[in-house]
This record gives sequence, structure tokens and C-alpha cells, in this order.
Amino acid sequence: MATSYLVFDGECGFCRKWVRHMRTWFRKHPTPIAYQSVDLLSFGLTADQCKEAVQFVSGRGEISSGSDAAARVLITAGFPYSIAGWVMLAPGVSHIAQYAYKWVANNRHRFSGDPL
Repeated sequence: MATSYLVFDGECGFCRKWVRHMRTWFRKHPTPIAYQSVDLLSFGLTADQCKEAVQFVSGRGEISSGSDAAARVLITAGFPYSIAGWVMLAPGVSHIAQYAYKWVANNRHRFSGDPL
């Protein structure tokens, strides 16, 4: 299987904290990369996209953003986490998941995170 990537905001303590948890909790996970340290064009991404939401880039180059990216991380992790990932992508549920993701993203400064 080709490598998948999770492109995140490396300056965000909340984001760094959740990447650390992903690496600890999941045996299988995408390779995390801070968007500030990579050539975004090689992934088909822009800085604006990465500032707005986390990005999951599959081994085939398919891009998922926000809660869809989080769902892809869970699917990559395998059973039982993949069940939650597939539910998050289901019609109807995906709209709620995106709304929740945007709320957390807009309020991430209120949550604890890892220092630089």
C-alpha cells in the first residue's frame, strides 16, 4: 500500500497534540507532516486549504479535508476505529461531522495542546 499523509498545522498546539495521540493510539496511521515544512504543491494542496483544515492525502493522491480527513485516519487505523470513520462519511452524518469539525477548528485556541 502506498503511503498516505496527514497534513496539519504544525504551529497549532491542539493539532500537534492530536497528531501525537494518533501516533500513540493507532498502529497504522498516515504519515503526519506539518504543512509549514513541506512543498504543498507536490501534494496538490495550498497553504489556504491547510490553514482552514487538516488534509488527508491518500497513497493515490486523493485529498480529504476536515472531518473527512479525520474519518480517513480512523479508516486507516483499522478495526474497530474504521467503523467510526465509515459512519463519519455516511450521508447525513458527514454534514454533522463537518459542522462539529469547523466548530472545534474555530475554537481550537480554547483547548489544551502541545507546546512548540
